[in-house]
Amino acid sequence: MKMKLNTSTFVSAIKNLEKLYVNEVLPVLNSVKLTISGDKAVLIKTNLEKSIIAYIPANIDSFGTVIIPAKTIDLIRNLKDYEFEITENSIITETKTISYKSLSIEEYPEIHMQTEQFFFEISESELHRMLEVKYCMSYEEYRPILQGICFDENKTIGIDGYRMSIRQGSYESNINKVVIDRDTIELLDKIIDKKSNNKIKVYGKSLTNKDDQFVKFMFDKGDYTLEVIGKTIAGEYMNYKQIIPQDIETTITVNSDTVSNEVEFMYKVANKEQMDRIKLITADNKIIFDGRITESIYDRQASIDATTKAQTAADLEYYNKVNKLENPTGKGRKATKKPEMKTVKPVKIYRQEEVNRIKADINAEINGDKWEAGFNMKYVYDAFRMYNNTELKLKAVSSIAPLTITADDKNIELVLPIRM
Repeated sequence: MKMKLNTSTFVSAIKNLEKLYVNEVLPVLNSVKLTISGDKAVLIKTNLEKSIIAYIPANIDSFGTVIIPAKTIDLIRNLKDYEFEITENSIITETKTISYKSLSIEEYPEIHMQTEQFFFEISESELHRMLEVKYCMSYEEYRPILQGICFDENKTIGIDGYRMSIRQGSYESNINKVVIDRDTIELLDKIIDKKSNNKIKVYGKSLTNKDDQFVKFMFDKGDYTLEVIGKTIAGEYMNYKQIIPQDIETTITVNSDTVSNEVEFMYKVANKEQMDRIKLITADNKIIFDGRITESIYDRQASIDATTKAQTAADLEYYNKVNKLENPTGKGRKATKKPEMKTVKPVKIYRQEEVNRIKADINAEINGDKWEAGFNMKYVYDAFRMYNNTELKLKAVSSIAPLTITADDKNIELVLPIRM
């Protein structure tokens, strides 16, 4: 194999490839596979579940495939030359020759990820906006279908059981509730240029979400093409449209920046270990944000009681084992090893104690019944910071129904209330 590559283009592609997390258990995956496709050099990196592939221009003299070690990649990144030539065992510039030992091609895993079905086309900047719902992805293992972003036609949806976020795009798509997993979403978020209008083509195996499948995002990076291949989560996604309240009793119109600033002021000093709560209350031509700021205080007596209870349970277990040893029942060989008495670690219990109360009165247009409800302060903060310099509508039904936050009835944040 022998070819010439532009150093800047190569390094730019490598920077994107290195955004893929690789498990150190298989060291060969830290390397980069270099091969040929037509008149392009192909750079491949995979962690077996996800892959990034770059197609860069090349002046090809002879064909072949090499596995470039991570150390050699670092050397290429530091080249100052406009271009370099690479062969099976050397890198050559105008002033220097770098020899290297290619890793075994047989050790590098083959990538078999079918993504032949075209899904949709979208710009990088719009995809960045569509992925804003990622803050609502669930981390609860017993509901894996919520551990990603659902793509449904030209909408994206994130749900974690306590809140929901929806974005509606301007692109056309026939995709039907296909859920892309969290790791793929986080990888895409690292690669997307949120200011770029370059197009991304999205492919998969099926427009539905019945089976696990791979999904491919093909980026136009100007000098080269980049493919990000990730996974979906198979299963039945919930009917998110039914979650949105329809019989609205109260509509509150406020300025997004005013609300965000007040909630951010409270959240900055909030208790992050046991999240503080905030109550929203409508009044004449205003909405009151009533934030309760707490500290986690060590409860000495509760800790002593909990530790004593845990030690008593451990002692009881020990004496039960001793009793069985001294008075064996049934057939079989008598155990001779005496059980070990355990000393439990001290249990530490903390209680929340209110240290500050912050009330902010915000001018608002109120239509409908009086309303108040309590919320997790972080959830309210996350929802409001999604909007900048716009007029927001807060739509409420009751103190126990979800609060809808939206600027246009298409892009929506939904937050469940809690008991105060």
